This record gives sequence, C-alpha cells and structure tokens, in this order.
Amino acid sequence: MLSNNLAERSLRPLVVLRKVSGGSRSDEGTKTRLTLASLFGTWAARDQNPVLACLTALRHPPATAPP
Repeated sequence: MLSNNLAERSLRPLVVLRKVSGGSRSDEGTKTRLTLASLFGTWAARDQNPVLACLTALRHPPATAPP
C-alpha cells in the first residue's frame, strides 16, 4: 500500500505557520512563501546548507524564470 504520509508530514510546519500567522494577505505573498518553502525543503532533502544554496541561487539565477 502506498502512502503520502511523508509528503503530508513535510507540509505540516508550513500549515501550522499559516494558521498561527493568519496566512498571507496577498496572492503574491502566498506564492513567495510557497516558493521559499519548496526551495528550503528541497535543499534540506538534499542535505545542502540552506545559506550556501540560497547564495548560489541568488548569484546564478536560472536563464529563464518558470511560469
């Protein structure tokens, strides 16, 4: 039997933070928060230092922005 328990657990801190803070006040704020959560979650899953990974991403942005 397949389970999405790991995925749900990884989202839990983001959901709790949203409930405690009252959430974003704009669509752009929501998009920014989710993008940052995705980036930091990916770096954590890859055992990368988030500060160094963030600096690298800022110094070498992708050639084209995703839609």
